[in-house]
Amino acid sequence: MAELYLSQGHPERARAIYAHLATDPTNVRARERLAEIDRQSSGGTDFKALLQKIVESVDGALACSLMGFDGIAVEHVEAAPGAVDLQTMLIEYSSIVKQIRAAARSLAAGETSEVSIRTEKVTAVARLLTDSYFAVVALSPEGNVGKARYALRVGAAEMVRALAT
Repeated sequence: MAELYLSQGHPERARAIYAHLATDPTNVRARERLAEIDRQSSGGTDFKALLQKIVESVDGALACSLMGFDGIAVEHVEAAPGAVDLQTMLIEYSSIVKQIRAAARSLAAGETSEVSIRTEKVTAVARLLTDSYFAVVALSPEGNVGKARYALRVGAAEMVRALAT
């Protein structure tokens, strides 16, 4: 059905179907098609290069992802594989970021712009981009959180423009 929607020029409907199917962690094909649809809807922006630039510019950066609040990574870059499964961790954190955003809205605290989560082994800094997407950097414990915040803020404008096209 999703492919039919794509062929008829309705990528948003196809994306919704693939997003639902991709909630099954064994459905690799759905995740791949979802990422492909997201890349195509971004006007050809090379998100991988943007994320790689952030990882390379931040001391202690382990990974960077552009994520949907549905938990699906549009793009993910890791500096090097480590002991922590960063991609899965960041997918799980998407629900936390979504809950924080909803709580701030329901309490009339305003829009959430940034969320940080620090654990013993990893610090994650997330920057909300749109109602559907956010970018997140995972850092080692000694990583430069201030630089990560800055790199996300600077990169956010380009990501938002690409997501809007």
